[in-house]
Amino acid sequence: DIPWATVLSITDEVTIVICETVVAEVDKHKDASRSRLRERAKKMSSYISALLLDGVNGKVPVCFCPFIKPTKDEEERYELSICDNRIILSALHSGYNYEDIIIVSADNNLLIKAKSVGLGYHKMKEIEDKVY
Repeated sequence: DIPWATVLSITDEVTIVICETVVAEVDKHKDASRSRLRERAKKMSSYISALLLDGVNGKVPVCFCPFIKPTKDEEERYELSICDNRIILSALHSGYNYEDIIIVSADNNLLIKAKSVGLGYHKMKEIEDKVY
């Protein structure tokens, strides 16, 4: 239900790319002890499953981006045990032009890393239980 083109202030078509690291992190949070986080993760996991496995069509195209083995230079530059680094590398290896990529997150650290490598970024905000 998010009007992505409006939220991101763009006129081009939007494609949501969900990387492997994000799917894994959502899955991990389904077992979290904090009930709100757990419930949000379960809801997101169901939504991702519907889009990627069940073929449910959303308002914008959605695709999956597997993690691709980084180059030696990238392995030296990025600590791969850090999820934010894996997300950035997935974006860089996604096949999309860098200038067309916008990392969308509420995580400041991830957004700072996106900016530092020249990727677009957008900080999501939660307003009345809706994320924008």
